[in-house]
Amino acid sequence: MRLILSSPNPRICSYSTDAGQVFYKASKSGISGSSVVALRKAVNDNHFALYAEVEYHTSRSTRFRFQNRDVSVDNHFRKEGGFDSRAADNREYYWKLDGSYLEMFRNDGSKKVVVRYREHKSSFGPFITGRPASLEVADTCVAILDDIIMTYVYCQQKRKQRQASINTGVNASTGVASGSSSGGCDGGGSC
Repeated sequence: MRLILSSPNPRICSYSTDAGQVFYKASKSGISGSSVVALRKAVNDNHFALYAEVEYHTSRSTRFRFQNRDVSVDNHFRKEGGFDSRAADNREYYWKLDGSYLEMFRNDGSKKVVVRYREHKSSFGPFITGRPASLEVADTCVAILDDIIMTYVYCQQKRKQRQASINTGVNASTGVASGSSSGGCDGGGSC
C-alpha cells in the first residue's frame, strides 16, 4: 500500500491512497517551546476521529498520547541503533533514520523493509518528473497503520533534526553560512 502525503511536512498534511481516499490527517497547533500534532483517522465518509497526539517540547521529552496512554518517547522507544518499539500486533519494529531516507523494519532478524518513506521531489521542466512524498507500506503491516503513522511523524522529525545538525556542522567546519539553526524541534526554533 502506498500513502501519499499532501505536503512534504508530515505534521501538517493528509495521507491518502493512490485512488485519493484519505486515511489520515495530521494538524499542528501550539506556541513557542511546545506543539501538538493531532493525528486523526478516517472512521467513515469525511469523518475523522482523533486517535493519537505527538506533543513536542523543547525543554523536556516529547510525548505520545494514544490508546488511553500518555508516554514519553524515551519510554516508548528502545534506542538500539534505531527507534525500536512494539506495535499493536505485539511485534517489534524499528525505524532506521539515515541521511536521505527513513525505513521501518520488523525486528525479527529478517532485515526486510516493511515501510519506506520517499521524499517529495520537485519537477524540473520536461526533464525530471516530480513526485509527492509518500509512505510505501508492506501489505503485512496494513493492520498497524495507526502505529506506523504516529511513529513515522516523530521519526521523520528526528531525521530532519539530524540532517540540519549535520549540515550546520559541515557548514561551520567549512566556514560557509547555512542560514539554518539547530534550535527547537524543526531546526528553526519552531515545533
